[in-house]
Amino acid sequence: LHLAAQHGHPAAVSLLLREGGCDVDTGLLPSSNRSLNHDTTNDSQRTNTTAGGGATPLHRAAFSGAISSMQILLSWGDDNENDNPPQETKKKANLLAKDTSFGDQKTPLHKAVAGGRPLAVQLLMDALRHRNLLREALRSRDAGGRTPLQLARQFASLRPEEKEEERCSVRRWDVVAGGDAAD
Repeated sequence: LHLAAQHGHPAAVSLLLREGGCDVDTGLLPSSNRSLNHDTTNDSQRTNTTAGGGATPLHRAAFSGAISSMQILLSWGDDNENDNPPQETKKKANLLAKDTSFGDQKTPLHKAVAGGRPLAVQLLMDALRHRNLLREALRSRDAGGRTPLQLARQFASLRPEEKEEERCSVRRWDVVAGGDAAD
């Protein structure tokens, strides 16, 4: 699920969630999730238990700018679906989960900002607003103590050569991660 989300394969994301029964946050099958002590109350109270090296599929999709995958992950668990998978697979994606894979403690919004993905930022802000979590997300801090807005300001204040270096870094990450370099 993580790789499908990261590389922008919405059909695979949908299939893994709907037919495969993968958990929207961990990417694991329901039998694997039982051992993770998962609390499904809400984003701000949920434990930060993730698979995939500490990142959720939404972290991966947000950083890479995979908008279609993000839309599926963000809509998962909405009650407007005709079919009713088991309740444990119907929980919504945790929009406030912190990525522990690099020790950066970034939320999906931080990741979209860090990846330079304005459409991903807008999509996440709309979802956060819809769930009344926008204020909390904008106040959340990464391991460096930065909010998403502070991170955006940091990137905006870079000199042109630093911006190009950052763009190249994101392109390299895209290629190393197995996708096409995004501009």
